[in-house]
Amino acid sequence: MCSIRVFVRAVVYMAILLGFCVHCSDDNPTTPTKSEVQMNGTLVFPGAVVAANEITVSFGSNVATVDTNRSFSIVGNAHIAGLAMASDQDGKVLLMQIVADPETDLKLNLDATSTAKALVFLHPFVCNCDHSDAEAILDRLDSLEQFVSLHDYLVSKMEADARTLSVSDPLLDALVSEVIRAYVESFPSQIHKLFPLIGCDKPGTEQKSLDSPPEIVPSTEKGGLLLTSEGGDRFRIQNSYCRWAYCTTPTDSFFIFPSGDFLDMIKSQGTPFPPSRRDFTHQLVPGGDTLRLNVYGYGFLMIDANRWHNLSMDERNLAHMAGAMTAIWELGRHTMSVVANVVVPAGSDRIADLVKNDIKLVSFVYTELANLQRLNAYVEANDPSGASYWIVKQFLSRIVNSDDYRQAFYAVSGVAISSQALQALGKWIAVPVKAALAFNSVTQGFRAVLGFNSSMFRTSFVAWKEYTDFGAVQGYVGDKQSGLGISGAVVQLLGDENNPMHPAHQQTTSNTGYFHFENIGVGEKSLQATKSGYKTVTVGIMVVKNQTIDQNIILEKQTGGLSGMVLNQILQYHGITPPYFADDAEIEAKQIGGNQQLLRTSSSSGAYTISLPVGNWWVVASHEDYKADSFQVSVQQAGNITAPRDLILVPDPSMTGTVYFDMDNNGNYESSNQLNFPQVGLRKPALFADQCDFGGSPLMTMLGTGVRGASNSDFDFVEIGLTSSLIEEAGNYPVGGIEYWGCSAFDVKCAVLFGTTLRLCRYEQTIDAPMVFSFYQDPDALGCNCGVTVPGDIFLTEWGTELGDVVAGAINLDLSGWKTCDCSGSDSNDDGTNDEWEVDCAKVRISIDFRFLVGTDYLIEFRPGQSKGNMTPLVN
Repeated sequence: MCSIRVFVRAVVYMAILLGFCVHCSDDNPTTPTKSEVQMNGTLVFPGAVVAANEITVSFGSNVATVDTNRSFSIVGNAHIAGLAMASDQDGKVLLMQIVADPETDLKLNLDATSTAKALVFLHPFVCNCDHSDAEAILDRLDSLEQFVSLHDYLVSKMEADARTLSVSDPLLDALVSEVIRAYVESFPSQIHKLFPLIGCDKPGTEQKSLDSPPEIVPSTEKGGLLLTSEGGDRFRIQNSYCRWAYCTTPTDSFFIFPSGDFLDMIKSQGTPFPPSRRDFTHQLVPGGDTLRLNVYGYGFLMIDANRWHNLSMDERNLAHMAGAMTAIWELGRHTMSVVANVVVPAGSDRIADLVKNDIKLVSFVYTELANLQRLNAYVEANDPSGASYWIVKQFLSRIVNSDDYRQAFYAVSGVAISSQALQALGKWIAVPVKAALAFNSVTQGFRAVLGFNSSMFRTSFVAWKEYTDFGAVQGYVGDKQSGLGISGAVVQLLGDENNPMHPAHQQTTSNTGYFHFENIGVGEKSLQATKSGYKTVTVGIMVVKNQTIDQNIILEKQTGGLSGMVLNQILQYHGITPPYFADDAEIEAKQIGGNQQLLRTSSSSGAYTISLPVGNWWVVASHEDYKADSFQVSVQQAGNITAPRDLILVPDPSMTGTVYFDMDNNGNYESSNQLNFPQVGLRKPALFADQCDFGGSPLMTMLGTGVRGASNSDFDFVEIGLTSSLIEEAGNYPVGGIEYWGCSAFDVKCAVLFGTTLRLCRYEQTIDAPMVFSFYQDPDALGCNCGVTVPGDIFLTEWGTELGDVVAGAINLDLSGWKTCDCSGSDSNDDGTNDEWEVDCAKVRISIDFRFLVGTDYLIEFRPGQSKGNMTPLVN
């Protein structure tokens, strides 16, 4: 059974893995206590050799020289699997051997066989630092016929070149990948048969509290997850699958661990592993707000509701975060442990909380654009294994190359790795073997065990409490001055909307001002009394089971009632009548002199009324997306007052961001500039104004523009073209070529152009012109993209096409530009497509946040004119 333990531990990377215990201080990383043993070894080259005086052998933190007989002696940590690695003076790896346990493997023999095994073993889906499991892995590799092919090929290569591991070899990659696949497929079919036994613990029937339990939907397991009430305000989320996940509630967020011990399900008794559990608290009030709980992670259940594009950008990041935790703590730590010959502890409550507090250990997968695009591609291709392997490689590379990242990892894991061990890790990373395990090539049984077939990117639960206890409320509405009851006042009872009894929640007071409500759910509620000529009053009450609560409400007469209208300048500009402001604008009145009293109300469909005591007042109308307008008014006596004029709200769109310049197109951004555009506007939907030279007919488009500057000698501009015919809602959309945008022959929902005088191109070696950066899709222009193949996405958080609607979001793109102001191509092989290019490339990475209002292009007073070279605005 030992071999089966290894398979599940190694490949099902969501499982909780065994390992040595390491005591970690809460503040400082510590190096694990060592139990060192001495090992002796020999290097055996199949053919070509390297001089002994040019070779060193490393094992974790230890380094040894080689004598003339190619023998060596080196120290290792007992009971921790490690990697013996011979390398030359340039750090190129020559031979390797996995040592399952230095305590028992005292005699080492580094040759082609041990090297071939190491290439397979160190793959994250195979590697395991537990010494007994490592031994079983090595034994199983010996039994695979695919390993023979790998071994024979490696021998033939090493006979000709002792440094063959330092050379990229696609055939070697394929052979290593085939051994890994065969290893995964070599385990018993009972794994699939036992999978249906896996599941969350069902809710108990015992009484957990005197409170009525909440309703939970779904009440059964969903995607390997189950939400249950544990009584009172306590809830439990269970995870029966072998994947990390991240849970969000209205008041909290936290990681959910993989299921307990995956190895149980394939032991001789065939007992499925227990689910992991995470308890949390959330107060549910009968009839109150609903608990909405979402769980995110990598899950590939093939249903329409589980589409990656259905998630918002923030939700995708949470799923990536859970996937990164899986890859790092259940895969990457094993490779690090073996190469460094130290124990890196498995995930724990402490580690999860530390990672949440300092998210940089996993956030690199979604905060860096190139990484985010790479991972999104893996997910959209249904390839979680590729995503996980790539994350592990990124993780190990950052451990070696980034001091900040390495220190953050030390603080979280509690383990510090020596500089010699880091050098060994760096040498292994430099070995260019690229093994791949295609997810779709893995058996159905294995994928089912992973939980990928049955889990989702977002799993949602809701919980609420129904009313079970009721009371009554009564009282009278009275006049503050006279003390008499007010007849005809309207009293509303608020906060009881979810009452299953559906009692009346609004009454008109009797001749004496009396009101009475029955069958009201217990708990906190509000009473609101209104009467023409009086100020509205709202009071809080507490309804008690089987009791009648007395609550009187006293109203004060209004003074001056100021009424007026709020207008939208956008509608005025476009001739819409009446141009009333449709959204709720805040109306604020501040007293001039006196006690400077401040009163507030809001407009409804453009109309407002506010009660003002006698005195002088500044009245201001405001909205977050508009510039405020105000006037002064004098209230002389009680009664209704008409505003001296309409309040007109002027739109205030915004666009800001940063541009990073790579003028040598070498991948290094040598400088950056902040972008702030005083002039911002969005044209209302209109047919694309230019000809569709590449085919199709014009579509309905909108053009968002931001401009800084007032002359052609000093400006920045960004144009964001949106195809309103193709975009139906907020979401993520790929940015396409500017030459295809706006035409029906192509599915280009967005195109972007950036122009600036911050950098100049030289046209025909005589004329300096502003540079423009963009992206092209036409096959005859691909070389003009200077290596950019996928510029990135536009992230729309708000979307609308009517005048005044908000269109908001962000772009984070790579765009190309030309330092000679032009780009030309030629067809050298006469196949009808350009394949040679004359272009002097530059690139920018531009990050922009924008908040447009439809129909505000009239706000842009200066538009940079066309110039020489490649300065071609989206719409002339």
